[in-house]
Amino acid sequence: MPGVSAAGDIFRKKVLHWLLSMQTGATQFRMNNMADSTIFTSCFALFIFDILGETKKWLREEKDLWVRYITSYQDKETGYFIPDNYKGDLDTKTVQQLTCFCLSALEILKASPNYKLSFLKKWPQPSNIYDYLNRIGCFQGKPMTGNMAMFLAIFLTYQYEKCGDELALNFIDTWFHWHERTQNKRTGFWGKGVSNKYYFGFQNAFHQLLIYDYWNRPIPNHERIIDSVLLLQDEEGYFAPTPGGWACYDYDAIHILSHAYRTIDHRKNNIENSLKKVFHAIIAKQNSDGGFCQSSEKPSSMTDIFNNRDFFIRNDAPYLAYYRMRNALSILLKGNKTIMTKWTVKGRLWNESNLWDTWLYCLCLAEIANSIEIEKHLDLKNTNFHKMAGIGYFNPRK
Repeated sequence: MPGVSAAGDIFRKKVLHWLLSMQTGATQFRMNNMADSTIFTSCFALFIFDILGETKKWLREEKDLWVRYITSYQDKETGYFIPDNYKGDLDTKTVQQLTCFCLSALEILKASPNYKLSFLKKWPQPSNIYDYLNRIGCFQGKPMTGNMAMFLAIFLTYQYEKCGDELALNFIDTWFHWHERTQNKRTGFWGKGVSNKYYFGFQNAFHQLLIYDYWNRPIPNHERIIDSVLLLQDEEGYFAPTPGGWACYDYDAIHILSHAYRTIDHRKNNIENSLKKVFHAIIAKQNSDGGFCQSSEKPSSMTDIFNNRDFFIRNDAPYLAYYRMRNALSILLKGNKTIMTKWTVKGRLWNESNLWDTWLYCLCLAEIANSIEIEKHLDLKNTNFHKMAGIGYFNPRK
């Protein structure tokens, strides 16, 4: 298609130019302008390089430099990858999340960790999988438990595929068994409260659904999930609870819908139209510097909320109107000018280009381009997706 390759080349060059402006060392990158660089941000930078095809051009020496940097964070005793200056319990979201990111990074670089994942010994029997997931509230859909369930499944998958541990397959089967036993059949998510039915429910459950995708397991009540996610899309095309989209919400929704479009027949036309709409919204969202931000439409006053009243008013789903308004008012009351995470010491502005949002929005565009026929797809077909289970995984051949 004339013009597609040129548009794709311009898009890549803009993203890469911004990414290189964040570089502070051979393998170090700031999260955003004036912020700090960490092992987390290095992983995000590597993921952007990879999805744009740049890692294919790297010599073995450059890849080895990255491998040495990443593996330097692995703890010999436990096998966890631990951030700088981290103190406290290792069995936390921060440490497990970093470990998953580092395993994905090493897979990109065709390398392996220095040490075994010895921390898996704390789950000696398949029954311990149920005990753990139940104790943290996974089956009740408690906050962050979708992440924790995903991390565990990634570690077990790694243990089975990379280490040849056949027992790990029994653990994985147990993971799926109890997820299917406890899934809310009315929503397809986990948890019974009304909040678990909409934004919170789908974003929390996305992490478990990604494991279903990786293992090519049929998703129970898949149609309910699709219906719920499609309901959340706003007039601009985004799936976030405030105007202008959030990368996390948009990526989670796009992955769920892209996977559904390629695997079942439910509402295919609706999904295709939805993906086209958000694709163009994301392209328009790219900052002038080449990166992507969380949102340039953050509500900063009651006037902003009033001016966006069409976004907040949902006559077809009153709870969504309530949830969106509650989120906007919470942002106003807390004065959330910056977004703080465990990944860096310094936060980022809502409208500021940063590595995390840039990686996720590149993923969004690439997954859509590899799922439906779309004009001006930025030449993102045959993109480098992660081969390991986890965020960044996508199999366009399903």
